[in-house]
Amino acid sequence: MEKWILQERLEFTSEFRIHTFDGDIIYGLTFHMEGESASGRADAEEFLKLILQKLPDTILLGTLIGWDIGITNNKCFVIETNITGFHSEFNAGLQTSGYFGDGYHGPIRCAWINTYFRFKYNVSIGSVEKDLLSTDQFYKEFIFYLSIFKNEHFEILQNKVRGDTVACILDLGDEIDSLLIIY
Repeated sequence: MEKWILQERLEFTSEFRIHTFDGDIIYGLTFHMEGESASGRADAEEFLKLILQKLPDTILLGTLIGWDIGITNNKCFVIETNITGFHSEFNAGLQTSGYFGDGYHGPIRCAWINTYFRFKYNVSIGSVEKDLLSTDQFYKEFIFYLSIFKNEHFEILQNKVRGDTVACILDLGDEIDSLLIIY
């Protein structure tokens, strides 16, 4: 016998992917996925903060989660969560977000999350084996972005002044990447 869960159909105006680790929203890793406007980013993050406060530590501690948050005209909803390390068909430790393995934006996203871990826990990737650097552009770009994200840059963005919006734009000429524009 199959079991079904039915829910109300919702018409979202925007949808965001928000990444958390250990109950922290990882600044700079919230992405506008769908919808007319990215203006609901702050509302989606505030909504998720309330949920994170209610969840038990056993779910949050040491867990990277990609949250899909949908916004209607007046309310936020959790659409789904992608919990790293848990998948019924794949090995433990599976990275389920998909945002970090993307060939185009993956290197900068990996460098950004590496910077979060370095800043928050003093743990990070400092180098990549030469064989990988010579055979895979992903790792070359990852090291390039790591060289940009220094502690002082990350600290300025992480500690926004009085809750004001802070923007960082790095102009790299031909190397510009839309994810280098961080709000």
